[in-house]
Amino acid sequence: MIRLNVLLFVFLSSLGLYSSTSIAHDIKPIVSTLDLSSGERFELLIELNAEALFAGLRPVHKESENHPLEKTYKTLRKLDSEPLRAEVGDELERLLSSISLRFDSAPAQLTLEEIEIPEAGDVESPRMTRIRVSGTIPETAVNFSWKLTPDFGGNVVKVRRMQGEPGLFWLRAGASLPPMAIVGNVEPRSLQETVFQYVEQGYIHILPMGIDHILFVLGLFLLSPKMKPLLIQVTLFTLAHSVTLGLAAAGVVSLPASIVEPLIAISITYVAIENVMSEQLGRFRMLVVMLFGLLHGLGFATVLSEVGLPDAQFLPALLSFNVGVELGQLTVILAAYILLGVWRGGDNRLFFQVQRPASWLIALVGFYWFIERIGLLEGLSA
Repeated sequence: MIRLNVLLFVFLSSLGLYSSTSIAHDIKPIVSTLDLSSGERFELLIELNAEALFAGLRPVHKESENHPLEKTYKTLRKLDSEPLRAEVGDELERLLSSISLRFDSAPAQLTLEEIEIPEAGDVESPRMTRIRVSGTIPETAVNFSWKLTPDFGGNVVKVRRMQGEPGLFWLRAGASLPPMAIVGNVEPRSLQETVFQYVEQGYIHILPMGIDHILFVLGLFLLSPKMKPLLIQVTLFTLAHSVTLGLAAAGVVSLPASIVEPLIAISITYVAIENVMSEQLGRFRMLVVMLFGLLHGLGFATVLSEVGLPDAQFLPALLSFNVGVELGQLTVILAAYILLGVWRGGDNRLFFQVQRPASWLIALVGFYWFIERIGLLEGLSA
């Protein structure tokens, strides 16, 4: 029993340290908008987190407060525009040289027009640097293609072409946009490709990246070994976060991350503490789970808000992302059922041995994230 609790403490504590993130640490992919609509010249707008790029953080990172990369990031995040430009200038040039934009088989000549870096502002929120590049489209060119070297991680490309609707493509690290015609509509990916792509993105938003969401789901699981309370909670949570995810993705509702993220953290603490106080699923807990589900939906929408959804396949992409999120949550629950032996029926001894210490640890991790995300930790260390 003691050995089990020690292992549990180490596991949950390491989760807390791994995902100890404030708002600024949620690293977004590079988003590039390529405008070919004039037919003669192209305009390229690149939006990125320059501090994260320089520090070596990529979209897959969720680094701890004490990680060396995180310290570099925080130092850069406090710099105003010109000092930051001096620090990251070489890295931005490396980014530009890593872009492979080709017209037919010829590489495009990229001319740097402007690097726009906002002043420091709220250092707890991500700062997006904008790089504007332009160039000439060869008169005889028929097709274009795009690729970013894999060391910059996954990236999003938005394309505007002559006489056509815009297109959006979410590329894995090192993946290329195949040759496409310069004139006409951007050929949308097949429905099957879109579904697979957004299911995958929703899933990895839970596993491995969504440690805070994982702990919330585990908090729901640890209320009772009975299936009915878990099904009710998960259903309410799913319905609630699906509503706000859809509304946020459609631009109907929005809350700043500086509000959403601390509330998500405190929601983890609440459900975990209530597990210790009661094993019954009361009406108040059901209401609270729904309210927290609305918050988590806004958290899920954050990743989509940065890159958008394809206009031609908006609903399938949104539903697929949500399905990926649900599959991630079900994976967490299934793993918990197997590890704690709940699937064996009436023998719930292991569940009850783990329930209280695990709930207290989850509550502590959630509270740690809460005070970190409202800036108290930084104030205490100053």
